[in-house]
Amino acid sequence: MSSPIEATTRCELYTAILALPDLENANRLIEFQVRLADAIAESESAARTPGFDHHGFLLRRCQDALAFRLLVPHAIRQLLGGASAQVPNLTGQGASFRATLEVAHSYAAAGHLVLVADLSHLIRVGDLIVCDDPFMPSIIEVKSGVVLPQHVMQGRRGRQISRSLTIIDYLKNDHGQIFGQASAKIAVEPNKSMEFSWPLVEEVIGAARHHETAVIRVSDHDVLLAVNTSGGASVSLEPIAADLQRFRSPLIASHAVALLNPDLLIRPPLVWPIDDEAKLLLMEEELILVHAIDLARFMDPLEDDFRILEVSHDRGLATERRGEQGTASARFIHDVLYGYATIESVVAATRDLHDLTKAAFESRSGDAPQHADPSEVEVVSLELPQLERPAVVMAAKNARYRIEWRGSRPK
Repeated sequence: MSSPIEATTRCELYTAILALPDLENANRLIEFQVRLADAIAESESAARTPGFDHHGFLLRRCQDALAFRLLVPHAIRQLLGGASAQVPNLTGQGASFRATLEVAHSYAAAGHLVLVADLSHLIRVGDLIVCDDPFMPSIIEVKSGVVLPQHVMQGRRGRQISRSLTIIDYLKNDHGQIFGQASAKIAVEPNKSMEFSWPLVEEVIGAARHHETAVIRVSDHDVLLAVNTSGGASVSLEPIAADLQRFRSPLIASHAVALLNPDLLIRPPLVWPIDDEAKLLLMEEELILVHAIDLARFMDPLEDDFRILEVSHDRGLATERRGEQGTASARFIHDVLYGYATIESVVAATRDLHDLTKAAFESRSGDAPQHADPSEVEVVSLELPQLERPAVVMAAKNARYRIEWRGSRPK
């Protein structure tokens, strides 16, 4: 586990993030990330044995928190992609990472909000993400050497650019085929907003800080247990044992599961809408928040003409709407278990998504998926303002290039 010095370093960085209330100051944002990069590099150098580096892991969750403040989850999901979850080593990159920070400073000086990808668990595309538009970021590839225009789309470099281009294309048009993925995608957004239990989350956490253990029953199917472990107390489920026995299909998890599994794409406590001091205690697991739900509640008749026929924490939801069957991923269960959305509002949103997805696929049934082809792109030398619209850019030692589709990309 972490040393007291490492814990102090993390808490200082947590506090520094909370001192960036609006994130509109581009220079302050990049200055924080340089400070974070230094702490991560120091953690890499101090790693005593190979394996899981708890300190470095939590440092990168700071960058994940910034990503959730600057980008909508749908955009983050595309930047997460299907790449390896292994984070890059900063100290091993040497001049390459220094070049990335230099480019980041230049974009920040021009007023752009920049995220450094290699500091995050979640951003696995590009080297820099420019977050001026939370729905459609720009992706910057940085190369420390000289790259000629005719070589931009060659080899591994070309594959990276192709993936970035198709991500931007998909985010712009809400449909498309991302390079390296087998099938086309359509994005739909439910009209119904989910409802959340954040006031009760804050209440149960506040009570546990003063009384060590606290329980709040959100509903007959949903209970919160908070335990203050800073004094050495262990987590016991005894306070909610009666609830677990009453639930038809109990499912239990703590906030630490999502904290330590970034691929679940759940916001870290640093960006929860709760008291700032509680955020730090949750990040350090000195407060543990346990959430128990009755999974069978998803299958109750909560919406007219819509039923969830099967629910599985691993496989997700099997649905039916007026005789038409569909599926929804386990992400909707995670929205309840780790995101504290109410089951009823998630079911309503799932029904809405069922209808919207059906309509979207019908409207695009004749569209052929658009594949990335290096011959279809144009490499434009950038001598004008750095970014005028969401784009894919390569910043090399000798020049900057904007890469875009040649002519009009079919919609």
